[in-house]
Amino acid sequence: MVWAGRSAIEIAEAVRQGEATAAAIADGLLRAVGADGERLADEARAVQKRADLDELPLAGVPVAVSSAGERPAHARLRAAGALLVETGRPCAEDVAAGLVPLALGSDEFGSLRIRAACHGVLALKPGRGVIPEATGEWREWAPLARTAEDLALVLSVLAGEPELASAWRDPGPAGQWGLPDFEDDDWLLRPPRGVPPRRSGLRVAAAPQPLPRGLGVRAGFGAAVVAAAERLREAGHTVVDHPARLPSSLVLATIAGGRSPGRAPERDGRPGRRRRERWRDYGADQWFGDADVLIVPALAALPLPEGRTRLRDIAVAAPWNLSGWPALSLPFGARPGGVQLVAPPGSEPHLLLLAAQLA
Repeated sequence: MVWAGRSAIEIAEAVRQGEATAAAIADGLLRAVGADGERLADEARAVQKRADLDELPLAGVPVAVSSAGERPAHARLRAAGALLVETGRPCAEDVAAGLVPLALGSDEFGSLRIRAACHGVLALKPGRGVIPEATGEWREWAPLARTAEDLALVLSVLAGEPELASAWRDPGPAGQWGLPDFEDDDWLLRPPRGVPPRRSGLRVAAAPQPLPRGLGVRAGFGAAVVAAAERLREAGHTVVDHPARLPSSLVLATIAGGRSPGRAPERDGRPGRRRRERWRDYGADQWFGDADVLIVPALAALPLPEGRTRLRDIAVAAPWNLSGWPALSLPFGARPGGVQLVAPPGSEPHLLLLAAQLA
């Protein structure tokens, strides 16, 4: 059986039910992507021998990773039965091509969400601390997938919160869903956090042009935001306009940082630090307003060749790295392009729910 193009949910269920083996999945993957055969075969055999095989949420599921070495997030994937694949190519390309159903990469200055939008796949940068080992002021780990269902599944593993796997389902008008507070000393993750109830009637704000004047968004990309908002209105959500534009000082500081990712704090000096601190402490919350979720463009302009990123795209995506808020980019409308869903900390269930409704 050919497993390329199949979802993570389908692959894991087949392996758990004995309809396929992790070795067969790995063998098919090796022919498709030319990964490290010996290591991948060893991983597959180890998964197949596990006594808890029928309980593994990612049993035999290939996951592309963008960095070598063992990290806490990698350990969580392996513990869930995943097969980690290093192909030497950008993760978004492998997911878009159907070579792997899932990937994990570093979302630096929003770069992973931008690449996902260029390739027509979903990427979710969760709130700070949700995935172990946050990697810096502008950078977080983020999973990629072709469906909201797969994205919810892998996030539930990476976050150590199994309930997130069903967050994409609509609970109905009276439905509620939340996570208990807990501490996970084994993974040294974070202090306990609450997650707001998941509900079908959310207040959604649409911002088709969030950039300051002089930094326009391509008309078609702004139109995708309006169309996505209308789809969500039809699904039962309250949709309002969000005419405010991001602060010019923040956008300029973000763009400056994006010219050389990782060095913005040193280059900006004290004024730059103050701008970032204001945005983190209260600026993002004030600008966001009273909505549950905000829709903005995933891209501001057409992609550049050879994977290069436009600074306007960084200006749309990177503020949510800085604030530590969850942000999800997904294909919608003409491609390349799409929309980005943003919400306050703890609102990953809301983003997954809306992403499923926009699919």
